[in-house]
Amino acid sequence: MTEARRIPVRREDLWTFTERNVWVFAIVSLASFLAYAGVILARAQDQPIQDVDYIAPMLWSIGLAIVASILGTILVSIVWRGSYRKDQRVYLDDEGIPLTALAERMRQTMSTATEREVFLRGDGGVQLQELMDVFDRLKGAGVESVGIVAKLPGER
Repeated sequence: MTEARRIPVRREDLWTFTERNVWVFAIVSLASFLAYAGVILARAQDQPIQDVDYIAPMLWSIGLAIVASILGTILVSIVWRGSYRKDQRVYLDDEGIPLTALAERMRQTMSTATEREVFLRGDGGVQLQELMDVFDRLKGAGVESVGIVAKLPGER
């Protein structure tokens, strides 16, 4: 069985939804910890550290971190939302191809292929309608079977 072509559908210059959120959570967690440590150390100047009341600042830092993470996720999603719709590129292996050129490129590829199947992999921010548009273009280019995979064979 020959290896089928894989077309990951992804945004060219952006992280996936999950990657962006991980960075938001990491930054918020670090800032929250530093603020908490600053409050505790400021209170410890006049008394031994073991006598400092730490519960109220800890609860405030946890609560504010939760709110900041939610707001940060919303803000980052709004700011980075439109890039795919602006340049609409898909990737054939590692080569970025404009969506408008995908059908012709796949016609050329499928003309010599023994198996006319393609596997799509999309990042977390690709909407279903965008994926269906790619499906339609592939079918129009002679692809007989289109599948969706979470990870490519050999990836962890």
